[in-house]
Amino acid sequence: MRAPKTLLMPVCCLLLAAGCSDAIEPSPDTMAPGPDASTMDGKSPDAAKPDAALPDTAVPDQLVLDQLLPDMPPPTCTDGKKNGGETDVDCGGATCPVCAVGKGCGKAADCQSGVCASGVCQAPTCTDGVKNAAETDADCGGGTCPKCAAKKSCAKASDCQSGVCSAGVCLAATCTDGVKNAAETDVDCGGGVCVKCANTKKCANATDCKSTVCQWGVCQAPTCLDNVQNGDETDIDCGGTSCKACVDGKKCKATKDCVSKVCQGGSCAAPTCTDKVKNADETDVDCGGASCSACADGKGCAKAGDCTSGYCSGGSCAKPTCTDKVKNAAETDVDCGGGTCPTCADTMACAKAADCQSGVCSGGFCAKATCTDKIKNGKETDVDCGGSCSGCAAGKACKAGTDCASGLACVSGACALGTTCNALLKAGQKKSGVYTIDPNGGSATDAFKVYCDMTTSGGGWTLAFIKNSAHNGSYAKFGSGNVTLTALTNAPTAASSSKTGIAGWLDLNAFPYTALRLGSYYQGKQTFLSADILKTALRIKFGQNGYLLYKDKNGYYWCGGHRNYTDAGSGQVNRPAGAPTDCKYHGSLGSGWDFSKTTGHNTGLTLCGADAVSRWMHTSYGKGYIVYPTAGAAYAIWAR
Repeated sequence: MRAPKTLLMPVCCLLLAAGCSDAIEPSPDTMAPGPDASTMDGKSPDAAKPDAALPDTAVPDQLVLDQLLPDMPPPTCTDGKKNGGETDVDCGGATCPVCAVGKGCGKAADCQSGVCASGVCQAPTCTDGVKNAAETDADCGGGTCPKCAAKKSCAKASDCQSGVCSAGVCLAATCTDGVKNAAETDVDCGGGVCVKCANTKKCANATDCKSTVCQWGVCQAPTCLDNVQNGDETDIDCGGTSCKACVDGKKCKATKDCVSKVCQGGSCAAPTCTDKVKNADETDVDCGGASCSACADGKGCAKAGDCTSGYCSGGSCAKPTCTDKVKNAAETDVDCGGGTCPTCADTMACAKAADCQSGVCSGGFCAKATCTDKIKNGKETDVDCGGSCSGCAAGKACKAGTDCASGLACVSGACALGTTCNALLKAGQKKSGVYTIDPNGGSATDAFKVYCDMTTSGGGWTLAFIKNSAHNGSYAKFGSGNVTLTALTNAPTAASSSKTGIAGWLDLNAFPYTALRLGSYYQGKQTFLSADILKTALRIKFGQNGYLLYKDKNGYYWCGGHRNYTDAGSGQVNRPAGAPTDCKYHGSLGSGWDFSKTTGHNTGLTLCGADAVSRWMHTSYGKGYIVYPTAGAAYAIWAR
C-alpha cells in the first residue's frame, strides 16, 4: 500500500530541514512528529490515515522511509557541499583537508595556516605564534621571517641567528663554529668574547686584534714603528726578535731584549756580578773575568784563573774526569782506579785489588793475571780455570767445552759430565780421547771413564765393547750388565797390538743409544767398520740366546748364546726362516758377527769364546785368525 501524498511531503520537508545529514537517523526512536506534520491539512493525524493499517503516529518508520526515499550517498570531502563535520565546503573537520585562507573554521587545526580567528582561516604572518608557510619554526626561519634563535628548528644555516644549523636545530653561536656570528668581527674571533683576530682579519677596534693594531677595519701586522707594544716586543717598538733592543728601564724578558744585555726583574738594567746574566767580560753567568768571582766546574772559562778548580779545559771549568789525562780526585793512576774510573792496567799504581783490571794489586802496582792468583781474571771463565788456564772442574763456569777439564762438557754455562760421548760432542768436545760420562745423568757417583771417537762418521761414538785376542777369558750373557768398565778407556787400535788381555762392555740394554757399529782391528789398524745397525732392528735383548740381528738393511746377521744353543743345532730358538742352524758353533761370549751377506760357515767376523774347541778371532773380514791368547787383533762395538 502506498502512503498518501499528504504524508510524503511533510517527511521530505522534515529531512530537508535536517539537512539530509547522516547525523539524523530516520527511525521511530529519533523521528517525532513536528508541529507541521499534525496540522498540515488542518486535521488530526488520525484523520489523515487512509486506513487502520497505519501506525498511530504520523512519522513513517525506517521501512516506510526506505520505500518512500531514494538511496542517499554519505557525505565526502569532494562532494562540493559543506556537510558532515566540515567547517567549510569539503575542508576542515576531522576527516577533510585543512582549509585555505578565508575559509570557515572551528579551530586552528582546520586551517592551512594553523590560525583560526572569528571562525575564518587567517593568512600566515611572522607574528601569529604558529610555524606555518616557509617558517622552519614558529614565526622564524624560511627566508621571510626573522632568523631563529638557538634550539629552534632549521633547514639551513641562513635560518639561524647563529648561522649554524646542525641536525635540523639552530645551535648557539660559539668561537669554534666556523661562522662569523654574535659579536664576532670575523669568523670565530674578535668582539670581546672570542680570541683576538689574526692579521688581515676584520676588526672594529684594536682590542679585536692580536697585534692590537686595527686600521681600516682590518687587523694589521705589528711593526717596530706603530707605537704599540705588539708582536713579541717586550716594550713599545723594542725588544723581541724583530725590533731593536730596549734601553735601560724598558721592559724585557731576556738579556737579548736589552741594549745592556741585562734583564733584571723584567726591566733592562746595567750589568752586575749578580744579575744572573753573562755580560761584560764574564766568562759565564756572573763569574769569571776581571770583576766577578771564579766559576764553578762546568762553567765557561778563558783561562785557569776563571775557574775555582784552577782547571780550564776546552773553554769550560772542569772537575776531574776519567778522561782528562790527569791523575786527580780519587784516581790511583792517570784516569783509572779509585772506584769511579775504569780499573788500571798492569804496572799502573793501585791501592787495592779493585783498582786493577787483573784484580791483583801487589806492592802498590797492578800485577799481571795468572792461573794461580785465586782470582777470576784475564780470560778465565771461573777462578784460575777456563780460557787460557786449565780446564774447569764440574760445576765451574764455562763458555765452551774447551773451558772444561777433560771429559767434561759445558752445559748451560757450567762444566758438567756428559751422559754419552755424543752429548759431549754436542757440548763442544771435538777431540777423540777418554772422557768421563754419567749415562743416567744423576749424582755422578756412578760415572765412569770411556773412550770417545769424536771424528768418525760425524763423531760422538761411545766405546761400548772391547775385546782383544790377548784376552782368554770367557763370559756369559754378553752385553747384559756392565763388565770391567775400565777396559773401555782403551782405544781399539791400541788394544789390538797390546799383549795385555783387554775385555769389557757396557750394559747395552740400559745404555742410551740409537745405533751400533761393529769394528775389527789388527796390529794397530782398523780392518773393518760396519754401517749403522739401528737399535730398532735388533730382534732380542743382549744376553738372550738366538739371533740378535738377521738380515737387516745391510744384509748382516748376528747370533750367539750358550753352547747348548749354538752347537750341533741343539736348543734352537728364535731362529728366523733360512738362518743357519749352527750359529757358528761357538758359545759363551756371543759369536757370529757375519757381514758377508751369506750363510756360509765362518765367512764373516767371528768372535769366539774361550771353550776348548774355539779360541780364535778373525784378523780381518774373512781373512785369517788368531788363536787366544795371542796379541794382534781386537773387536769393538761403538754406540751412538
